[in-house]
Amino acid sequence: MKTKKKLFSRISDSPVFGIGSMLLVNTLTILLLVNVGRYVSISKKIFVMIIGGIVVLALLVNLLFMLGFGFRKKVGRRIFLGLSVFLILIYGVGSFYLTRINTAIDDLISKDNIEKMDYHVTTIYEGISLSNLTSMNTLGYVGGSEDFDTAVDVEIAKHSNAIEIIEYETYQEMLDDYLLEGILDLAILPEKFMGYAENMDETSKVALENAIILDTFNIQVSGSGQTNVSVLEEPFTVLMIGVNENLADSIILATVNPKTLNITMTSIARDSYVPISCYRGTVYDKITHSRNISRNCLIETVEDLFELEVDFFFETDFYALVKIVDALGGLEIESPIAFGGSLPKEDNPREYHEIYVPKGKNLLNGHQVITFARERHHFANGDFQRQLNQQYVIKEVASKIITESKSSLETLIRVIEAGEDNIVMNMTMKDHISPIFGLLLNHISVSPVNAMDTFVIQNTQIYGTTPLINGMSVVVPYRYSLEDNKKVIHANLSDDIPEPQAMSFGFSVNRPYKFDVDTTVYKYVGTPLYFDYSDLIVPDVFTVPSFLEMTLDEAQSWADTNGVRLDIEWVEGETEGKIVGANVAAGDHDAKMNAITIRVENGELVVDNTFVVPYFLDMTVAEAEAWASEHGVILTFEEKFSDTVPVGSIASANVANGEHAEKVEYITIYISKGPENTGDESANSETPTED
Repeated sequence: MKTKKKLFSRISDSPVFGIGSMLLVNTLTILLLVNVGRYVSISKKIFVMIIGGIVVLALLVNLLFMLGFGFRKKVGRRIFLGLSVFLILIYGVGSFYLTRINTAIDDLISKDNIEKMDYHVTTIYEGISLSNLTSMNTLGYVGGSEDFDTAVDVEIAKHSNAIEIIEYETYQEMLDDYLLEGILDLAILPEKFMGYAENMDETSKVALENAIILDTFNIQVSGSGQTNVSVLEEPFTVLMIGVNENLADSIILATVNPKTLNITMTSIARDSYVPISCYRGTVYDKITHSRNISRNCLIETVEDLFELEVDFFFETDFYALVKIVDALGGLEIESPIAFGGSLPKEDNPREYHEIYVPKGKNLLNGHQVITFARERHHFANGDFQRQLNQQYVIKEVASKIITESKSSLETLIRVIEAGEDNIVMNMTMKDHISPIFGLLLNHISVSPVNAMDTFVIQNTQIYGTTPLINGMSVVVPYRYSLEDNKKVIHANLSDDIPEPQAMSFGFSVNRPYKFDVDTTVYKYVGTPLYFDYSDLIVPDVFTVPSFLEMTLDEAQSWADTNGVRLDIEWVEGETEGKIVGANVAAGDHDAKMNAITIRVENGELVVDNTFVVPYFLDMTVAEAEAWASEHGVILTFEEKFSDTVPVGSIASANVANGEHAEKVEYITIYISKGPENTGDESANSETPTED
């Protein structure tokens, strides 16, 4: 005991320890003040008190140091020791967390809005190289900005001054000459060029996928700098972009009015056929393709389309949402249907995660949430339903971040760190995020309703028709739908909006939110379009395939790609799903038809009553659904715990695999939801298992 007292006395009386402690406290104080300074706009009154407290305590430590060591007061040294150790711990922990948050946020911010874009010089022909180019060779590229055209000239000049260079207005036009017509020997393509293959025939897809990359170069694309808008005083716009393979899969234009607490979220279909601002002559193309040119090209296209300026952008790929949802411990999402899907693995896009989304309201993990947000084929309204689902997911993510952050700072840090490698934005913490967060907290704290109901949120969509143009399935917006959405947006950016009343916001994918302005699709069907595309549809020949050589899924896929409605006439036959005829002959036709009827056997002529049930444990959910569809079996899906089967995979079925004397009409498939954490093993004890 005496030894400990002597040690404490020796430490507290040591000038070296005193100087070291004082320097450490002062250093941590400065670091804490620098980190805290970014957040002053959240609540100036509270932060003045916090900063004042930090400074007063630091000054007290310095005063005690002078008293204890300058005037040799023992009591001063004792108090100095206790207070300095306390402040080192508190300031150290505070600085640690704030440094983590600030570093993570800084990694997301692109202040100068400069993007490096990689381009490949490619060929689909063996034997062509950059060292043997002659005047007989041709190279194509899509004209763009002056900087891009200059970069192309410089790159080609390194290898040949004789090659013929052809400039195109769109990638669709160039790829037709490259892959179909054989006009081009080489083509300059963006890094993620396979995004253009979605509407190609199989031969063209394979050719593009196997294209040889001869060289790679890059250019710096500069967008507009940071805006001077005051987010607490002026309405502002945010363009939210979801990127997949460098294409804009999700485009939502949000406007925020800080005075009225009114927020609009307008979804733009990825396949919207609009003028692309960075194309030479601003020719029309899918808006998703503009992102493959650059982020700024997409921003300028949206600005021109809506006649406004985009103040901020927030861009993320799908993997960021996966990580954020997982960091939040999952998200409760209500899906009207159960379906299976897949998502490319982040480290190897050629491999896929098999994912199952259950029906009803469930706690979904990150992979399930992004699958729900991306899905369109299983929903009757296709891409328009997907847009609603994406708005729904954004609202639920925002709500949970706000809720979880109140009780756990670590959760907020994990969410921010989850997006470090997958999110980029041009909003700074000090000038934009901190003031907005303060505005939210101030209004939420005095609101009589819950956090998300404090604000009036208007969700709108731009509807259109879906023709086939230049081989692409596109969305041509209805003119009045676009104009009505512009009215909603510009009204919210005006200073003349009356103060709204607090109201409850409810969302269900079955009953979409009712807007102040009626923008439902039924209002616009049959009205004028954004532009007349009739002169763009000049099919010299429309080729109908031989449906007899296709599966039902293949026939439906062809119909979807070519904008044809496929009607099915079921006929008696032995093989269910087998196509045995069509009302249109295979081959070339002078004009495209809007609908084709195919005759498909219903499988009611059964020669052999033996029915074979496959081993579902070796199948994915999608393969099980395909088998059930082919054999006329109704599948139902339920979930169960499993210690051995990965989450989302098939764990068992209620019918044994192998031969059965009669056809099985109904089968229940059990999907694994992973090991049971509660330790209660009785939950699965009655679940049938497959032999």
